[in-house]
Amino acid sequence: MNIEFVLSFYNELDHHNNKAWFESQKPRYELVKKEIQVFCQYFLSELTKLDSNYQYLLPKDCVFRINRDVRFSKNKAPYKNNTGIYAAIGGKKSENAGFYLHLQPDNCFFAMGMYELEPKNLAKVRQEIDYNYENFSGILNQKSFKTTFGELKGEKLVNPPKGYEKENAAIEWIKHKSFIVTQVIDYKEITIQNLIEKCKLGLPFVNFLNQAIKED
Repeated sequence: MNIEFVLSFYNELDHHNNKAWFESQKPRYELVKKEIQVFCQYFLSELTKLDSNYQYLLPKDCVFRINRDVRFSKNKAPYKNNTGIYAAIGGKKSENAGFYLHLQPDNCFFAMGMYELEPKNLAKVRQEIDYNYENFSGILNQKSFKTTFGELKGEKLVNPPKGYEKENAAIEWIKHKSFIVTQVIDYKEITIQNLIEKCKLGLPFVNFLNQAIKED
């Protein structure tokens, strides 16, 4: 992917976020979109080698659209000044944990996990962490994983959720409402090989979360 070409477009869009400018740049945007889709296809091909569950994903299942939903937002800018690729079993609209690449001028990062779960799935993940604390702890505290991604992030409760005691060894993780790890990444380091190495580190984390929300 010509990452500089892609980020240059989004940088200009950030300063000209209106329909007239976008329409004048539509041919250029189509080239940007193609760059992202081709990159996504190669990424999915390599990810499938790690886990065959991703074999049915297509770029359209993973790449977010550029149009913003402004219906309930004070910000009426019609377009996003960034793009994202989210590779999750079931596609970007599923609640499954997955791998996310965020492309934005001066704000590129790679992330994994689950964001803002529905109550039913949130309860399942909390229960899985409680029942399999040592396994989850081993994943998050594995040296190379922790060096790369740091601590578990995401919105969390101040107090333990109902049914859990504050003395629970896993309580600080159980308080979470989202389960995410992230790493800021320089745009020059955004290569398929680099991302796949991060996926190798993160696959046990993603699989743990996905196993938790599987239907009984």
